[in-house]
Amino acid sequence: MSFRADNLEEAADHFDGACADLDLLTGQEEFQARCLEAFGALRVKQDRLDEAESLYLRSLQLRKDVLGPNHLHVSSSLESLCLLDIRRFALAAAESHCLSALEIRRRNLGDGHADVARSLSNLAPVKRLQGRYEEAEDLFQQARSIYDTDPSRFGPVSRSLRIRLAWVSWLRGRYEEAEARYREALDLANADLDAGRGETAQLGIGLALWKQGRLRDAEENLAAVHASYLEKYGSESQQIAWSAWGLAGVYRDLATPGDLERAEPLYRKAVELRRRSYAAGHEYRRLTERDYEEFLERRDGEAPR
Repeated sequence: MSFRADNLEEAADHFDGACADLDLLTGQEEFQARCLEAFGALRVKQDRLDEAESLYLRSLQLRKDVLGPNHLHVSSSLESLCLLDIRRFALAAAESHCLSALEIRRRNLGDGHADVARSLSNLAPVKRLQGRYEEAEDLFQQARSIYDTDPSRFGPVSRSLRIRLAWVSWLRGRYEEAEARYREALDLANADLDAGRGETAQLGIGLALWKQGRLRDAEENLAAVHASYLEKYGSESQQIAWSAWGLAGVYRDLATPGDLERAEPLYRKAVELRRRSYAAGHEYRRLTERDYEEFLERRDGEAPR
């Protein structure tokens, strides 16, 4: 209950005590492994990532010792480590953990199970962050094809993958394709009355319009999303970094003195938020820092390097 209420320190005390108690009991190794994994997830939420890794590794080893290396619960621990590795931008470790989880699930469940689709959709962003965009797109498409076999259960998950596929299109420089994918996702979100996914799709449309040079349309789109994000999440949210970065890029490319003046605080906020949450080299931080550097060069009249 404390965990759900975001009373994180109280929740951590409960987990610490519960996991310690289980450690004293024989025959309770799997319950202890679950406790350690849940405790690790809480430490991730607290941004205490080294502690989270230690807890996840203990959970993984317990499960391997008790259940064997190919049990589905082992794949759960591997998946937790994979997602933590992605957060830390430890991509080689993330790929290894994701692939191991995928292999266990395929071996136990077959190629068409929803848990296999989940492993595929976890591996895909690792490939994307490595710049292996074609592989990332293929993995997302494989996951979608599994989810699409049961749309009544997995329709929302499949629809969310459209947004992730659209982002891959954007990264590959296929901005018209990205716009089309984002618009498809927006139509589906509107049909589902899913405001959150609709707003994410609207943001993506604005980013795609920006890169197509349709700057006034992009400005209108991104300014609306940015105002909405500020109202919903406040000025320190990572959500703000997305819309601030896109809107700043539009103003940079419009390039009037007034637009360049508007771009400056948006870029500074976007860079600040990205540096706070992402390691150097991560695509979100890299894109933002690169564009801000280009903005400063253009504003100061230097030739881009």
